[in-house]
Amino acid sequence: PYAILFLGLLVARVNLGFTLSYYRSISAIRLYSAFQTVEILASLTALALLTLFFHKGLVEVLGAFIAIDFFLILGVLGDITRREGGIVCQPYWPVLRKYLQYSLPLVPTVALYWILNSSDRYVIVHYLGLEQAGIYSAAYRLGQVLKLLVQPISFVLLPLVSRMWEAGRKDQVR
Repeated sequence: PYAILFLGLLVARVNLGFTLSYYRSISAIRLYSAFQTVEILASLTALALLTLFFHKGLVEVLGAFIAIDFFLILGVLGDITRREGGIVCQPYWPVLRKYLQYSLPLVPTVALYWILNSSDRYVIVHYLGLEQAGIYSAAYRLGQVLKLLVQPISFVLLPLVSRMWEAGRKDQVR
């Protein structure tokens, strides 16, 4: 059941990230942050309630995470539908083809990045043991704290720089 639940969680998180990217595209960063904050707080609350008070296991926690993401996706889709006056499910193929030609070659890179980020822990467990993998994982997470400083800047700066580049203001981009 764990593999199926992790797959469900993966699908839910990918879809939540995809729907939340709408707010980023319209520069509604406060709404984007609000939905992410709700997701984090709800997940932490569910984790605490299920493990500490109801003594439930990983299956129930994963199910709660999937349910939280599902309800947030519905909320975001409802808001998008309200803002846009409906959702059109008929793609405009000439534009979509151009975007797919650009983005599909990037898929192997993302997959390899994911494999690289995950596989190092398996190699450490295999050669050095579970304790050393735990130490490595904790040290790796501490290093990720620095990412908290850079992520908000790149999150806001990249769309702004792209918009200025497309507008022909290349000296401002430099």
